[in-house]
Amino acid sequence: ARALSQASETEFISETGNSLVGTEMQNSGATAVNNLFLRARQAKITTGRPVIIFIDEIDLIIGKRTPHNNAGAGGATNAL
Repeated sequence: ARALSQASETEFISETGNSLVGTEMQNSGATAVNNLFLRARQAKITTGRPVIIFIDEIDLIIGKRTPHNNAGAGGATNAL
């Protein structure tokens, strides 16, 4: 994804699924996802170039959903 970004002259933002899930003590997953897209919008405004968002280990966020899953993961999934 980074090579594609460089070849197409776009901005590149990389996050891990784990950083977007959050915990009850930290920001919710939905807040982390919203912040990620806010960073992308700011990069687009600053540079005037499109932004590629790469989420590594996305299966941590969008795995099998059960009532016992981490609440942050559900919020992140809904935000995506």
